[in-house]
Amino acid sequence: MFRRPLRMAALALAVLAVFFLPVGWVPYIVRTLSPFVGLTSSICTRTVSITALLSLPILLLILRRKRWFCQRLCPVGLICEGCGKLGGKKSRRSIKWCPALGRWGAIGTLAAAAVGFPLVLALDPIAILFAAINAAGQPGTWAVGLALAPLLLIGLISIPFPHLWCGRFCPLGGFQDLLTDIRSLLVPREKGTVQKGGRRVDIMRRSFIGVALGTLIGKCGRGLPANSPKRLRPPGAVEEQTFKSLCVRCGSCTRVCPTRILTPDINPPDLPGCLAPRLSFDNLRGCVSDCKACSDVCPSGAISNFTIEEKPLQTIGRLVIDHEACLLFQDTECGFCLDLCPYKALRSEFSRETWTASVVVAADQCNGCGLCLKACPTEEIVMRIQPVGS
Repeated sequence: MFRRPLRMAALALAVLAVFFLPVGWVPYIVRTLSPFVGLTSSICTRTVSITALLSLPILLLILRRKRWFCQRLCPVGLICEGCGKLGGKKSRRSIKWCPALGRWGAIGTLAAAAVGFPLVLALDPIAILFAAINAAGQPGTWAVGLALAPLLLIGLISIPFPHLWCGRFCPLGGFQDLLTDIRSLLVPREKGTVQKGGRRVDIMRRSFIGVALGTLIGKCGRGLPANSPKRLRPPGAVEEQTFKSLCVRCGSCTRVCPTRILTPDINPPDLPGCLAPRLSFDNLRGCVSDCKACSDVCPSGAISNFTIEEKPLQTIGRLVIDHEACLLFQDTECGFCLDLCPYKALRSEFSRETWTASVVVAADQCNGCGLCLKACPTEEIVMRIQPVGS
């Protein structure tokens, strides 16, 4: 009776969170609607946050009733249902031919999260929905098209097969099936009912294989050679390989960045980095010292939550200076970058050996914010920020 209104309310809540509510609401809503994201994030980051605890009511309801979220609350399920009606009676095709990939994906992702490389977390339907909503308010670019593509694809396959995504591909749906399996193993059967021993064996065998494969793939993902060029990541970003798999590509951080230096990576050096947020100082704008908007909106923990006081400790990259192109080296008085640095990490130093002045970087004070770049008056590229370890 209330299934459609509840789903419509969840969809409206997602739209409100993106466009009208304070930015800090996004992680609360994503993790509340998707316990899969909340649990995977907690396992991967080894932390339990308040936002993760908000998913407990949904977890309890799922444990009580199989796929309760899918049937009563999922806004993406509402979209699939609507698209299925476009196909008419012909859309009522069987999906028994397709294996339950969502269940395997959920098991594997949770296992891989334990070794720091969650596999298909970005395929969570709530994350896909938020990515599409965030992209809808942006100018048309390749990044916007790629962000909209997953939800559009789900809608298209739902026209001939309305239940294919929800029943076979969705990792959040597979996660709910996994919880039902766990409940059937742990909760004693009611008196007078018969539980087939073969089903218990199947559940344990499937879980063991899924955990083993997920752990193995996660280990391989973590062990990928770091030969590809590194990217500058947002302040507070976790370790690079974990970041690329833990980020759900929801687009929230790129939307709220006040200086627009955060952009989705549409030309990554490797496939796992596709659409992950990267920093670019091409617009000569830096990461301002009193901002932590990206940290506030990240729902998965790929960008850890920090305070403004902790901002200087969140290393983005390292500052590299071409001293020969610097005006001080050319005996021209200049100190714009020194004055603009919010962390007082730059100072001028005179060498009596070469009788030249140069700008010196205090590595323990510089977090690579890039604010000094726009202060440099030269036409040449004197200062640049490089990823740590590059």
